[in-house]
Amino acid sequence: MKMIEWWGFVAIFVKQEIKVRVVLRKVGDGNIHFWSVMPYSRLKRGGLGQKLFTEGIEDE
Repeated sequence: MKMIEWWGFVAIFVKQEIKVRVVLRKVGDGNIHFWSVMPYSRLKRGGLGQKLFTEGIEDE
């Protein structure tokens, strides 16, 4: 048996108003491999759904 590690990243494309999820995986001591990419959700402006704020956010 080998240890398998998974990573998930979310990218936000503001102009296209969409979020995309990318998944990577690593088996044992091997290299990190691209596993998948999929649409995560649509950002809807002015309606129901998720809202993307680009102003007024404090840095942590």
